[in-house]
Amino acid sequence: MKRAITTFLIAVLVLATGTVGAHAAGLQQGTYAYGTHQRQVLDAYWHAASTPQAGLILVHGGAWNGGGRGGGWAETARWYADQKLAVFSIDHRFNTDVAWPGPRDDVLAAIRWVKAEAARFDLDPGKLVIMGSQAGGQLATAAGTYGAGGSTVRGVIGLSAIASPYRSWGGAPHDTSPALRRKIRDNAVILARCHPVESDQPCWSRWADTVTKSRASADDAPMYLLTAEHDPYVSAGHADDLAAALQAGGVSVTTETVAGSQSGGHLLTDVTKPKTLAWIRAHTSSPPPAEKPVGDPPSLVRKHPATIPDAPARRLFPRPVAGTTIETTHAYGEHPRQRLDAYYQPGPEPRPALIVVHGGHWYEGDKQDWAGASRWFAGQGYAVFSVDYRLNTDAPWPAQRDDLDSAITWIRQNAAAFNIDPGRIVMLGSSAGGHLATMAGTHGKGSDLVRGVVALSPVADPGLGYAAGQAAGATAAQVKLRDNATLLARCSPDPDSVSCSEQWSDAAARSHAGEGDSPMYLVHSQQDFVPAAHSTQLCSVLTQVRVSCTAETTAGNYHGSALFQVPGLRDKVLGWLRAHD
Repeated sequence: MKRAITTFLIAVLVLATGTVGAHAAGLQQGTYAYGTHQRQVLDAYWHAASTPQAGLILVHGGAWNGGGRGGGWAETARWYADQKLAVFSIDHRFNTDVAWPGPRDDVLAAIRWVKAEAARFDLDPGKLVIMGSQAGGQLATAAGTYGAGGSTVRGVIGLSAIASPYRSWGGAPHDTSPALRRKIRDNAVILARCHPVESDQPCWSRWADTVTKSRASADDAPMYLLTAEHDPYVSAGHADDLAAALQAGGVSVTTETVAGSQSGGHLLTDVTKPKTLAWIRAHTSSPPPAEKPVGDPPSLVRKHPATIPDAPARRLFPRPVAGTTIETTHAYGEHPRQRLDAYYQPGPEPRPALIVVHGGHWYEGDKQDWAGASRWFAGQGYAVFSVDYRLNTDAPWPAQRDDLDSAITWIRQNAAAFNIDPGRIVMLGSSAGGHLATMAGTHGKGSDLVRGVVALSPVADPGLGYAAGQAAGATAAQVKLRDNATLLARCSPDPDSVSCSEQWSDAAARSHAGEGDSPMYLVHSQQDFVPAAHSTQLCSVLTQVRVSCTAETTAGNYHGSALFQVPGLRDKVLGWLRAHD
C-alpha cells in the first residue's frame, strides 16, 4: 500500500511538472547581443526542427523606460516556442539612453540579426511576426510600417499598442489623470526629447514620426490589434486610427476589443493566446514577399528659430559706442554648448565679474540673447560673461549645474586675462537660467562661488513647474514648462521611485539651501507663468539660515528678461549687484 501511494505521488508530480520538463527536455534557450549597448540583447527560445519554422519577436512594454525581456515575457516566449515557433524576446535602449528613433532602430537591428542568424535557430527568416505590448506595441507597429514593413515582418500583433505617443500626450493632461497615463505621457516627451509645438518644426516632425499611422502605406505588414474594453491606460483610439490608415492603403488589419480592464501583456489569456497563434500561422504559411529597400530615417538635426530681441530690451540696453567694449568667445569645456561670451572694457583696476545665464526652458536659448544687456553692464564697470550650457536635450540634470560650476571655475582661473577680481563674482539669470543661478548660489557653499544672485522669474523648483503644468486650466506656457522639466529630470515624478524622486529633489534650489549661501534678489510679475512661489519658498529656507533673500513681485505679466521693462527695475538690479559684488 505504501509503495502504491509513493508511485501515485510520483505520477502526480510528473504530471504537475510535465510542462517544465518538456521545456527542459526539448526547448533550447540562449542570450545573444545584437548590438554593442548593454540593452541591445535578446533571449532566444526554440525547438530543433527538421524544416525551417516560423518565428516570433516579442517586445516588452514599460513606457519606453522600464520593463525587460525576462519575467512574464520569458514564460510567454516558452509557450509560443512550444507551439513550434522560434521565439526572440528583445530588450532595447530606453528613452533615457537615446531619443527617438533609437528604440525603433534597435527593434529593426534585432530583426536583421535574427534573420542573419536564422539557421542557428532552425528559422525561416522570411516568416517572422512581431508582437509588442503598450510601448513595445508602438515599437512593433513601427517596425511593421517603417519602409516596406511587409518585407521586414510578415505580421504585427499589438497588445494595447501605444500607436500614437502624441495621443497619449494629449490624453493625460491633468493631475486627475491616472498615474500610469501621466507616466506614459511624460515618457513620450522624453522619447521625443521635446514639447510638441508646430512652430518647432524638427520637434514636430519627430513627434509625427513616433505616430505609426504617419508611415502607413500599402507595403506595410498586416496587423492584429487587441485592446481591452476598459483598458485604463491605452484607449482603443490608438488601434482604431492606425487600422483606418492601414486599411485605406489596402493592408489587412484585425482589431479586437477584449472584455475587462487588462492591459498590455495581460491580454494574453487562455482565450486570446490560441487566437494569436492561429493568426501567426495564417500569416506565415505563404511564401514571403520580395524584399524592398528601407528608406533612410528623417534627419533629426534640431534647429530652433532664432530668438528675436525685444525692441524694449534694445532701448533699455543701448549699444555702447563702437570700440569701447571688447567682445570675445571662449570654450570652458569640450561640448559645443560649453561656451561663453566675454564683454569688458579696458581699465587699470581689477573689476567685478557678472555672469549672465539665459533662459529657454533648459531646451533652447543662447548666450547671444543677452548680448545687449551684457554690453550695457560692461559699460557699468563689470566684466560680463554670458554663458551657454548643455540643454535638456543634450544631457539630463545635473549637467546644466555642472556646466555653470565649470564656467565659474574657468572665469576664476582666467581672471587675470580679463582684469577681474576672482573674489567679486555676481550672477544674473532669467527663467531656466534663473534656476541655474539660484542653484549656483545654494549648491555646496554658494558664497564660495558667487557673492550674490539676481534671478528674474527663476524656476527655482522644477517640481512646482511640473505641478502647475498638469493642473486644470494650465496655460500653454505652463504645459511647456512641465514637459521640459520632465525632460530635464528624464523621468516622470514618481514617489515610488527613489532615484527619480532624488533627481527632482536635487533640481530644487531650496533642497540645497544652507548657511553660507549667496544672498539673492528674486523677481516675478503678478501674472508670471512662473509664479512667485518658486522664490518665496526658496527665500523662506534661506532666511531661516540667516542668508539675505528678497522675493519681489511686480505688476503685469512680464517673464524673465522682459521684467526689465518694469520702470526702474534695471537700475534697481544694478544697485543690488553693486552692493553685493
